[in-house]
Amino acid sequence: MTMSTIQADIEARLAESEPKVEVLLAEVIRGSTVRLFIDHPDGVSLELCERVTKQLVELRETYALEVTSPLGVAFAPQGTRALNLAFDVTPAELITAIVTEAGVLEAPYEESIRRALS
Repeated sequence: MTMSTIQADIEARLAESEPKVEVLLAEVIRGSTVRLFIDHPDGVSLELCERVTKQLVELRETYALEVTSPLGVAFAPQGTRALNLAFDVTPAELITAIVTEAGVLEAPYEESIRRALS
């Protein structure tokens, strides 16, 4: 699935259940992980992220290679279906900015978060 295809698929899945969610970017990284950036007029909360994740169960199964073959080492037969609950967790080293209603927060995060909250 290409980046534009996966983004279109996610947008279609969310259109009815979460119509106010805007998919800013959906991309496949390392061939087995989906990185998803969303926005919402009322802000993005943990509850919203959980609701969105629950709408993408099939996608989480499709991109379960990190569960069945971490670091390329197969722990299960090829084609085994698995649920990748870490689907929406991005490793810290891949985060370059955090977009909030207070603006774009960039490293060093302690300083930018402090400024945003003051």
